Amino acid sequence: MHKILISVLWLALICSFGFAQEASQNSINLIVTDKENNFVGDMKKEEIALFIDGKEQSNFLIDKQTSPLIYVLAVDSSGSMRSIFGDILNSAKIMVSQNNQNDLTLLMRFISSDKIQVADKFSSDEKYLHSNLNLFAVEGGQTAVIDAIFKSVQTVAEQEGVGEDYRRSVVVVSDGEDRDSLNTQEQLIKLLQKEKVQIFFVGLINELDKEGGFISKSPREKSKKFIQKITEASGGAAIYPKKIEQLPEIAKQIISLLHTQYILKFQFPDNIKKSAKIEIRSAKSSKRKNLDFHFRR
Repeated sequence: MHKILISVLWLALICSFGFAQEASQNSINLIVTDKENNFVGDMKKEEIALFIDGKEQSNFLIDKQTSPLIYVLAVDSSGSMRSIFGDILNSAKIMVSQNNQNDLTLLMRFISSDKIQVADKFSSDEKYLHSNLNLFAVEGGQTAVIDAIFKSVQTVAEQEGVGEDYRRSVVVVSDGEDRDSLNTQEQLIKLLQKEKVQIFFVGLINELDKEGGFISKSPREKSKKFIQKITEASGGAAIYPKKIEQLPEIAKQIISLLHTQYILKFQFPDNIKKSAKIEIRSAKSSKRKNLDFHFRR
């Protein structure tokens, strides 16, 4: 009888220890891309090096996970997009056509701060999404990219009625040049740090002037820096088409990045604070060195 009781207590102790370990476990979404912004879908643990506060860690797991999506597709409809707007709309249609059955998309058309228009609902109906995209048109105004992203993040973060397994994101198609937003870049970054929403950006920066002033950055360089900052803050990614003809393929790449990501699970060592810096890069033993790792805390 005593042996049975001891065995039961020992089993309970093991189970409670397991639950404690699970509770203290941390996880982050991880996207791995090559230099052409293609999703790398065959990464193994041995190819990844995890550093916490500068110290390499071996106690982590990595698993590839495909999730349903709920996302806002925000399309820059300002005058600067006029010459390529037909290509933009065609790529947007391709993008929503790549949705899985349970994915939900909300369309947004934005120009200035007072011209940010959203569809009446999130939808998985491809015909509905295509017909709404057909109504999009270019309009003059001072582009408010920051305000559009700010509203998109709030909208998708606050949407109720979907499971916890849904990945919440915003896809922006724009040159990234902000001219007249009411919100600041700092306010947007703060919102992204609060909400678990990833930003994916199709950066049409080749439409911008690459020449800067004597002490100022060029519009193209300034825009790219902004795009990189907000995508990195959200754990998302940016793709910069070199030619407008690449947009259809990029539309497919974006949805691939949205759907399938890695989940990296790890524990902080006892002597390291949870506020410590986390770095992820290719392991020394990995043959693939030129990879980009996108994640957020």
